[in-house]
Amino acid sequence: MTNHQNFWRITLDEGERTGRIDIDRLTAVLTELYSPWHVQPDMPRIERAVPGTFGPVSVQHHIAMWRARQQTIRRLRHEEIDETELDRVRAVYRPMWADYRARRPAMATMGAGEFAAYFAEPDTIEGRAIEVVDAFVETLAGELGLIEAASHAAETARLKLAR
Repeated sequence: MTNHQNFWRITLDEGERTGRIDIDRLTAVLTELYSPWHVQPDMPRIERAVPGTFGPVSVQHHIAMWRARQQTIRRLRHEEIDETELDRVRAVYRPMWADYRARRPAMATMGAGEFAAYFAEPDTIEGRAIEVVDAFVETLAGELGLIEAASHAAETARLKLAR
């Protein structure tokens, strides 16, 4: 493991353990890890995209989603979301999940190479349960506005780094 990868792992582990995420530090570490090219004067930084379910996405997207999930899980753990809100989000989530399940086989065959694997059914009951819970947590994070807020924070950190 390289020094950058080790620092990245330490940064993520610390965020997971403490629940506090230093977006500036995480952005700097991941940007350096994935886009190690030196910034040239009067030129924008070349940033490599990272694979995602529907194609390559920015490091900031991954950071924002990680942060939003962590915040949502913390709120659930501390019972900070009332049942009325959870019921509302369940009503949004159920048809979305059913639609995804119906389209999933076609999406798996449409995807080429590595992206097809993103749509493969988990092999175990535990894997399927984890997938359903993760999808609900992401839906909840979006409905609570946490993804938008985390995206703004990640983009702000990227812009600070670019200066």
